[in-house]
Amino acid sequence: MSFDNVMLLSTLLPILIIGITAMVVFPLLTGLLRNGSHNRALLQNGQAAQASILKVWQTNVSMNDKPQFGFLLLVQPQQGQPFQAEAKMFVSLIQLVQTQPGTLVEVKYDPADKTRVAISAFGIPQPFYQGFPMAGQ
Repeated sequence: MSFDNVMLLSTLLPILIIGITAMVVFPLLTGLLRNGSHNRALLQNGQAAQASILKVWQTNVSMNDKPQFGFLLLVQPQQGQPFQAEAKMFVSLIQLVQTQPGTLVEVKYDPADKTRVAISAFGIPQPFYQGFPMAGQ
């Protein structure tokens, strides 16, 4: 290889690596930010309902040591028929026990588009404490 080819390669290789990295990372970051803004809008303006977690899966995405999980939910609106919807959420390891199938959660959803659902609070599975004495008893 001539000196000119080595110089050209050493100049183009970092540019190529940065370009490919940007093409991969940029869509991921914009998707995360867009989902976050949609969830914030839903949590502020959405219709409140209870839902039951039917299925949980890990999305293999994490942020600040919080893994993201996907949830299949059975949403039970105060008026109307129950419906299934999916939601994604970053969950701290402390909350992980509260994300099991059968757990009741509070959600907010868009009545105009019932595919848009955000989890606002995790509940405690109903059978978890049944039969156990409470502290101090």
